[in-house]
Amino acid sequence: MSPEFEGHLADVEVLSLDIFDTVLGRRCALPDDTFTILETELVERFGEAFNHFAQIRRDADSRARRRAWDERQSEEILLDDIYTLLKEDYPAWPLDAAELIEHEMAVEKRLLYPLENAKAMIRSAREAGKRVILISDMYLPQTFCEDCLRENGFEDYDAFYLSSTIGKLKHTGKLFQHVLDDLQISPEKLLHVGDNPRSDGKQAAKLGIRTLQIGKAIDSIDRFSGNPWEPLLLKSSRSPQESLLLGLSARGCLREDLHEDPFWYRIGYQFAAPLIYGYVQFLIEKLRGRGIKKVYFLSRDGHILKQVYEILTTNLSDCPEADYLFASRRALNFASIHELDKVTEDWLAEGIGLTIGDFLRRINIDPQAHLESIRECGFDNIDHPVVGGHEYENLRKLYHHISPALLEAAAKERSIYLSYLRHKGVLDDQSFVLVDVGWMTSIQRSFEKLLRPEAPDLPIEGYYLGTYPQAIERSGPLSKHVHYLMEYGFPEDTMDIIRHCVCLVEFFFAAPEHTFLFMEGDTDTGFSPVLAKDHDNQDDLPALAEIHGAVIEYVQEIMRASNGPGKGVPPKDVMRLLQRLLVEPSAEEATRLGAVKYADGYGSYFRHSCMAGPSGFKGLGISKKLWKQEFKQSHWRKGYYTQLSRPERMLFKLLYPAARFSKPHG
Repeated sequence: MSPEFEGHLADVEVLSLDIFDTVLGRRCALPDDTFTILETELVERFGEAFNHFAQIRRDADSRARRRAWDERQSEEILLDDIYTLLKEDYPAWPLDAAELIEHEMAVEKRLLYPLENAKAMIRSAREAGKRVILISDMYLPQTFCEDCLRENGFEDYDAFYLSSTIGKLKHTGKLFQHVLDDLQISPEKLLHVGDNPRSDGKQAAKLGIRTLQIGKAIDSIDRFSGNPWEPLLLKSSRSPQESLLLGLSARGCLREDLHEDPFWYRIGYQFAAPLIYGYVQFLIEKLRGRGIKKVYFLSRDGHILKQVYEILTTNLSDCPEADYLFASRRALNFASIHELDKVTEDWLAEGIGLTIGDFLRRINIDPQAHLESIRECGFDNIDHPVVGGHEYENLRKLYHHISPALLEAAAKERSIYLSYLRHKGVLDDQSFVLVDVGWMTSIQRSFEKLLRPEAPDLPIEGYYLGTYPQAIERSGPLSKHVHYLMEYGFPEDTMDIIRHCVCLVEFFFAAPEHTFLFMEGDTDTGFSPVLAKDHDNQDDLPALAEIHGAVIEYVQEIMRASNGPGKGVPPKDVMRLLQRLLVEPSAEEATRLGAVKYADGYGSYFRHSCMAGPSGFKGLGISKKLWKQEFKQSHWRKGYYTQLSRPERMLFKLLYPAARFSKPHG
């Protein structure tokens, strides 16, 4: 707690708290946005009669106050007053006043969440032996407000003074005087905490009450440096979707106080969560009501996607069942080998820094069983490192030498994997719907190659964040690509942003499980995936767990606020977030995300390098060649540049004036 609060608390007998924006926050941007959200729901459920409801509801407030004063000399109004007036003005509305009140209170309740700072203040007050009261200017019924407080963990208070019950307002100061009279204490023995400068500050202070002004929940958005949602506050009105995105961003900023080091939580909640939520909600919209039995989330990128999908479809009966399908480039490509053509040779020979034994073990062939062929192809032993073009040619020769064993191993894996796919129901549905990240659709192409002999007429429908231009050649009548952010490189500015660090985007979808190599077992005994011994991102798993925890929290907030999966996030808004992170990173983001490892390779064999790790003067001196080489090889060039000191940036610009930060996609 702040020293100012503790100092005031020591000198008083009673702590008084405002409720809205002090004890309870809202998952929307501003209080009035509640009416915009309510209008959208009323129009969707009951028709166009409720068009313009939000503005009508706002205007009714002041009119109801005038009538309440004229009829009963009450400073405050009741929700009944507002809707009685509205039904007089709009008798044709298909809902009566009581029903409209229920709808408004339901929306209000969904949007509320507890503010941790208030809980801490109450704990401090109780530990110091102080009484705790709540004071609020609000037209909502007292029983409803008490329910909201209880549901959000606020039950430890001694009294609750509500303007709609008492008929007096903080705004005029009369509610504060009522409280002082009721408690029979002098003003200086009461500390009132709230966010409204007039109601919670000026009017209380006039009576001699100690006051502590705090910011509104929405003001916390500036804790997220360069928050792309912040300009939405300047708009005269916001769509329900915009209001929720802004309100949830503020909620995430406030939740950072619960983390000793909030960095990975912030990355997960503010960047990864809207991206992943938006993608999955897009997927749901495309699949609902089509009669598809299953949607298959591919390992490992589908790990977090499946979790989010299952949360969002909790109460949706017209969505396919989610299933997790073990798949990998290594498993599918090897199982698809029927002959050693040039394309197959190229794939088998991929890799740098591997021994001849590594190359064979990667495809589950025992090198000890082929020592003679290894020597005949120019290698001393299984530990011989494959280096240079000549030795890679010898490696290709070796694959042909041992082709009978290689093709037999491929056929065995193919048979088991096809049985696994049948067991999972892949061949039983009207189409095979798979979900992956992107970008070349190579995994879908591999499934095509594997499945066409078994099911020549099976449509395959792949869902992706986006695809590069080359992927268009892989689409066809029976192979459809569906894109969320980018379709074959368009919009071009989207591709340019993503290419600033596609590896970092992919990291958000990484999984805690190890990479899938091949399948063992059968239908009778059960199938068992064989996974790599080591995780290719082992050092980054704690950070990934925090990111994914924040993603799940965000999605649960969406479900609560929207009473369902919500409306998703438009691609243009997701790209504003990625623009902010990939193109305009802060120094901390560049340093800590730049240290994340990128694993290049497949199977159990990877080469690791940092996303962006500049060597600076110490490692590169003033060599133009070294600076240019390291920059070009960096996976995240903007992250690399952002980490440089000012003198290093000056040298970099001098040595490399035409540096390109977005990497080419070819």
